[in-house]
Amino acid sequence: MRKGFTLIELSIVFLIIGFLVAALSVGNELVRTATMQSIISDLREFESYSKEFRTKYYYWPGDMPNASSFWSIDATTAGEHDGNGDHDVDDVIGSVPSTYEGEAFWQHLYKAGFFETVYSGIATATHTNSPLAPIDSSRYITNDADKVVDAKLHITLSTGNASAYESMTTQQAFFIDNKMDNGEATTGIILGGEDVGDCYTGIAYNVDDDSPDQCWITFIIEE
Repeated sequence: MRKGFTLIELSIVFLIIGFLVAALSVGNELVRTATMQSIISDLREFESYSKEFRTKYYYWPGDMPNASSFWSIDATTAGEHDGNGDHDVDDVIGSVPSTYEGEAFWQHLYKAGFFETVYSGIATATHTNSPLAPIDSSRYITNDADKVVDAKLHITLSTGNASAYESMTTQQAFFIDNKMDNGEATTGIILGGEDVGDCYTGIAYNVDDDSPDQCWITFIIEE
């Protein structure tokens, strides 16, 4: 005759299930935290590269007007351009075919040896010639004609155009802002942004809402 489970056996089973669920939850949280730390590391690295570039060449990458004097950058070739040297990385570069200094930003850093990945400087609607970020198919987008904020150099983490397409939850945006800045969405060097999402109210991130794709963030390197 087959016996059923005793209460003790059932308790052990439920206890094991509880441990497994807790371990899975902790594991997922560790992965999310590691992803946010990776983004923070990327942003700080880009800042360091940019400042080192400017120290050596006097201009921000992308804005450098004599880049073709240092590297094989032909202004008549698609996406390979000199900047205009006004110390603001946002202008349209008019040589044919036209592009943005924000796209040339990554190309100049590549040409100067800061990246192994080739960035051509060619302007695309989804910024495919900028680095991928480790979240939701996002990219690190340098300011262009659709500047998110009025700053001479900023980098936005977004899924598409630098002025749209949220890429993270409010909790993720707050985590990065709180680690790198002051934790306020509308002040400081890390700014939260929204297009159709619900990223913040006033200066506070809406951290009670853990829905996906509520925020993008912008890192101001120079105002």
